[in-house]
Amino acid sequence: MRISSNQVESIIRLYAGSAQSGPKKRGVVGGEKQDTVTFSSRVEEAKELYARYRELPEVREEVVKGIQEHLVQGGYKVSGEEVARKMLQREMVDFLVSRGEFS
Repeated sequence: MRISSNQVESIIRLYAGSAQSGPKKRGVVGGEKQDTVTFSSRVEEAKELYARYRELPEVREEVVKGIQEHLVQGGYKVSGEEVARKMLQREMVDFLVSRGEFS
């Protein structure tokens, strides 16, 4: 299964959002109760992971090189129908993720 960048970004936003909302604690200020929010250390972890994700190359050169070698040797055979099916599947997943169906 291939995970698209849209899916990864959606999951990170979802995780960071839930971690930021974190547990609420009640405090007392001037005799009145007041809601306070505490942020989990996981928010910082999510931000760091997201930053590292953004640094990843869009194209993995080692994978491309391996496929190119197979093409040259005649060992990489994929039908047009298979390529079209995968493209449509990818588009459907990205569409559903962008609509919030899986976030």
